[in-house]
Amino acid sequence: MDIDQASNFLACSILIGSGITILVAFVVLINNLCSRYWKPLALPEYLMITRRFAEPHEISAKKVAPTLDTEKK
Repeated sequence: MDIDQASNFLACSILIGSGITILVAFVVLINNLCSRYWKPLALPEYLMITRRFAEPHEISAKKVAPTLDTEKK
């Protein structure tokens, strides 16, 4: 790769990065301007992640001490 190809690659990389940044900023701007006219998207029930937290009686349940296997198999 000579200096001309390297400079073209650098210039194109900078221009593409700048273009993508400007495009994302424009989409965010349009989204913020028009957001009052539509409802937020809601995921269907089968895609919702359900979280389960430990109950206090599960935490205070019988605790088992760890054991070490000293036997080699």
